[in-house]
Amino acid sequence: MSFSQKAKDEAAKLAIFNDNSSLAELMAYVRYVSSISFISGKVAVSFRVQKAALARRIFTIIRMIYNTDLDVDISKMTQLKKMNIYTIVLSDTDIVMQMFKDTRLEGFLDVNKVPSMVRDNDEMRRSYLRAAFLAVGSIANPERGYHLEMLFESEFEANEVKELMNVYGLGAKYVRRKENYITYLKGAEAISDFLTVIGAMRAVLSFENIRVVKDVRNNANRRTNCETANIQKTVDASTRQVADIEYIDERLGLENLQGDLRELALLRLDNRDASLAELGRLMSPELGKSGVNHRLKKLAEMAENLRINEEN
Repeated sequence: MSFSQKAKDEAAKLAIFNDNSSLAELMAYVRYVSSISFISGKVAVSFRVQKAALARRIFTIIRMIYNTDLDVDISKMTQLKKMNIYTIVLSDTDIVMQMFKDTRLEGFLDVNKVPSMVRDNDEMRRSYLRAAFLAVGSIANPERGYHLEMLFESEFEANEVKELMNVYGLGAKYVRRKENYITYLKGAEAISDFLTVIGAMRAVLSFENIRVVKDVRNNANRRTNCETANIQKTVDASTRQVADIEYIDERLGLENLQGDLRELALLRLDNRDASLAELGRLMSPELGKSGVNHRLKKLAEMAENLRINEEN
């Protein structure tokens, strides 16, 4: 099971504490996963979802608020690996109309603002965001990257949910993608904070564990890459220095160098893998890295001058 589905399963199984929480969730489900239909000339509402845990939650909330009978249908999708589709149908017209009134739904074709009672109440706001995530949200595999998104049919919906999320300082944004609008979060901290907001605490712990392991692995890789680069840099520099010293020996003879340069040249030939610091410790008296580097530059300049003279 993906991390996203584990987080949604946890959120879908959280206890429903009171009428305010259940009503706030129902407002989101009505807006994002419901459709209106007419059965035998009567108005009905259908909630169509892909996960059993979410179907049970919607069923439970409606029964809790309205104490009414509901029809449930399970079918198979023709695509997407033939996943189950759960359809919950409320066909009592009187209760349907009462639901529209309770959820402040003015009409399916109109812009339906999230009610101020949700925007201004922390508990209801968290419940609404939880339902929105359950209905239209997903989280990328945190092993690969940090990205959470919710898909909406209208820019208005995407912007409203973005504003609700940003009450908690999450830095949510939205963007158009083909015919839909995506409200999204990027960054591990923002996603972890959002999961905390909606109450999915086991998912937060799992997410943070993955994040820590990933950061440790990345840091270790960076250190290894840095060390490898430094080793390669040392090897490349040593190869150039040895080539210069051998050229000087061939053209001039190392015995003709002044004492400090001759000592370093011989040490480099005998210790080709040594770093500058290691070469400095082998000298008598010991010499620092800058001193070793200065003398090696002198040897490089001497070799270059000999090459130029030979060409002329």
